[in-house]
Amino acid sequence: MLQLPENLGESQQRPTDSQGTSAWGEPSDVVLRCGVVPIGATEEPCQRIDGVDWVFIEQEDYYQAVTFGRE
Repeated sequence: MLQLPENLGESQQRPTDSQGTSAWGEPSDVVLRCGVVPIGATEEPCQRIDGVDWVFIEQEDYYQAVTFGRE
């Protein structure tokens, strides 16, 4: 959590009150959470970014990005 960018696009990082989280924008445009339950095999789109595989899951009003194949 120490090496996160201060800005994502036009959204500025802001403080949160939950351990293992970070957020950008007010209201939040992006929320990062560590420690989520790993996902299993999926047919959702996957993309490798800087050596990390991400699965993008469409929710009702946002996309959830979850790392894949990491612990």
